[in-house]
Amino acid sequence: MRVRVKFAKYCPMKFIGHLELMRYLQSAVRRTEIPVKYDEGMHQRMVMSFAMPLGVGPISSAEYMDIELEEPISTEKAMRQLGEHMCEGLDIL
Repeated sequence: MRVRVKFAKYCPMKFIGHLELMRYLQSAVRRTEIPVKYDEGMHQRMVMSFAMPLGVGPISSAEYMDIELEEPISTEKAMRQLGEHMCEGLDIL
């Protein structure tokens, strides 16, 4: 099951680059109980993809990432769990 997550990036997080943002979101998802699917490679990674990267400096209220899940999960539960692990400057919409 593929899930599209919309998030906003503003204030202090606007100075974080795309790769650091990807690592932060992967670690935030890892801390939750969301059943994320991992690839079958030698070094397993989450099956996760991001839309066009945002440069360092601009803010955005509509950034997207897609996550593959092992099994379905309720939207409210996933948003609540992810929201608990977001720092100031990132909001799950």
